[in-house]
Amino acid sequence: MNTFTPHQIVSLFCKNRTLYGEVIQVIESRSALWVRPLWLIVADSFETIDVREGSDLILPMDLFKPALDTEVLPLFSQVIKDNYITNISYPLQDFVRKVCQNYPEYF
Repeated sequence: MNTFTPHQIVSLFCKNRTLYGEVIQVIESRSALWVRPLWLIVADSFETIDVREGSDLILPMDLFKPALDTEVLPLFSQVIKDNYITNISYPLQDFVRKVCQNYPEYF
């Protein structure tokens, strides 16, 4: 089991997508993380979706792993220089649905 701390950047992989988010709070009693979504990366199309305006998530802690600096730093620089997809509603909902379907043992 990983040890997480507030403000830490974490990732959650499901199918061909990776969600990066910031830990807001560790909920030990539920073995869950309260995470503020940042980016959803679609591997097949190299698409970066800005989900910072999406709803915060509370998901099982075991689904997350700490994000490496080498993963996250390029994303921060991309936020500054690129205009990329900002229609966050459907992609984030779709990702959460897929997580629930692919990891039923946690829900």
